[in-house]
Amino acid sequence: MALMPALCPPTVLGRPTLSVQQTPEGSLLARWEPPAGATEDEVLGYRLQFGREDSSPLATLEFPP
Repeated sequence: MALMPALCPPTVLGRPTLSVQQTPEGSLLARWEPPAGATEDEVLGYRLQFGREDSSPLATLEFPP
């Protein structure tokens, strides 16, 4: 009988550092950095949700790391 290694659940990292700036053209530029202390191979991707405060549902975009 072979022993199988225990599977560990994935770790949920902290929030990324986010900055948003308005461009001269009137759009927004969003930039983010991985959570403090995270290594590149720990981040699987990013999910950005945005929208108006007075309406739902929020729009969702997903980005690779």
